[in-house]
Amino acid sequence: MTSPSPYNTPTSQVLPETSEIQPIKRPSGHGIAWCTSGVKLFSQQWGLFIAIGFTFVILSIVSQFIPFIGWIISSLLTILLWAGFMYCCDNLEKHGQFSFNQFFVGFNQQTGPLLLLAAVYLVAIMLIFMIAGMFLIFTVGMDFIFGLQSSSGMPAVSDERLFLLGVTALLIVMALMIPVLMAIWFAPTLIVLDQKPFWDAIKLSFLGCLRNMLPFLVYGLVLLVIGVVIMLPVLVSWYWLIAVFFLYIIFNPIIFCTIYTSYKDIFEYQHSEGEASP
Repeated sequence: MTSPSPYNTPTSQVLPETSEIQPIKRPSGHGIAWCTSGVKLFSQQWGLFIAIGFTFVILSIVSQFIPFIGWIISSLLTILLWAGFMYCCDNLEKHGQFSFNQFFVGFNQQTGPLLLLAAVYLVAIMLIFMIAGMFLIFTVGMDFIFGLQSSSGMPAVSDERLFLLGVTALLIVMALMIPVLMAIWFAPTLIVLDQKPFWDAIKLSFLGCLRNMLPFLVYGLVLLVIGVVIMLPVLVSWYWLIAVFFLYIIFNPIIFCTIYTSYKDIFEYQHSEGEASP
């Protein structure tokens, strides 16, 4: 009987996938590439994407009509269906197809971390609007007190002053929303596709956006231009509102496709490093 030689090498070896995923810094031109790649991905199964985009919009609208908690339900649905969009994109990219049922994968896979992410997002939004509201209450209240104490006969708070304070409060909301969106942007994808814990997903998402501020600036400008073009017909006539609604249903899944392509560009490369060639 011959004993196996210790010098025999296996025909193939697959090393365990690394658990360390770090975002890669990309050049600014990749912002345009994310958009073009997203449109290309969308075009592969545009009919099914429009169907889930329509479902997403309808569920978001209907949930808003639930008394008292409609906005909470809408936010929870957004995160769960966001993860479903990413799961569909990933299946289309890797297997060439996806099914409509996979859009609801967030309801039975990684549901806990996704709901926790949605809850943190809701709390962050409420805190931001509370800060803006406190700013308005404090400034308007002080102006009112000073107006009562003055003997000029002028109104306590002028319309121009109210407009300026409103714009300032809006800028505060926008400034505070930026880091929140950075923390959320890739988090559902990292949770559902990489099974990252909730907190790790938030940190990686924020870091991925932070390292790619320039491509995200280009990416945002491209989406802004497309969004303005879509809304232009409404400025001509309100009769175009229905057409704009259907354009939004198409534009909505395209945006999610671009989120997936940007995720792949920033994070996906790391996954192949843990595999050895046969």
